[in-house]
Amino acid sequence: MKRIAIFLVISGVLAGLPVAAQSDYSYKKEFGATFGYSPTSTIGIGVTPGQAYYEASLNFGWVFHQNDSVAWKYKGSLIPFALVHGEPSTAQLRPNRTVYAGGAEPIGIQLNFRNHRKWQPFVNATGGFLYFIEQVPVTDSSQYNFTFAFGGGVEIFSGRHSVVLGYRYHHISNGYTATYNPGIDSQMISVGFSFKR
Repeated sequence: MKRIAIFLVISGVLAGLPVAAQSDYSYKKEFGATFGYSPTSTIGIGVTPGQAYYEASLNFGWVFHQNDSVAWKYKGSLIPFALVHGEPSTAQLRPNRTVYAGGAEPIGIQLNFRNHRKWQPFVNATGGFLYFIEQVPVTDSSQYNFTFAFGGGVEIFSGRHSVVLGYRYHHISNGYTATYNPGIDSQMISVGFSFKR
């Protein structure tokens, strides 16, 4: 409780600081890191239940168009760490199986609203791939999987840095390149940090 109270106080102080001049939020490039987590999978495009998903990424962004209202960014990510963990009750996978993967999301776009403000809501979409050390999510599927995701959140600026809080719907599947393609859909929450230039 004490840690939560300290966090809320700090957040309140940061939120109450005066909005800096527009030039403080002007940038062309950004570099950062993000950690995302989904406690279980969703039945949607993918139909594999009971899969937790963890992901850590290193991110690059480039602002290719902006005005006083919005900023359009290209977003790319390197994913050195991703895990799919099957719950014990999942019939399709061996109980408690955890499978590691690495990959990238070279396709990505993000639209920030309220450009040049401290708090900037955004929406984004990405596409990429993951290579797992075992076939995922079932035997006779594939180690190589494609990914796409879309979502949104808020980017909170402090000078040349920002904290990024987000949500995204994340899909993994092999695109019917193997015998089975049940896919995994995750509803991820994420937190990240970004440096601007």
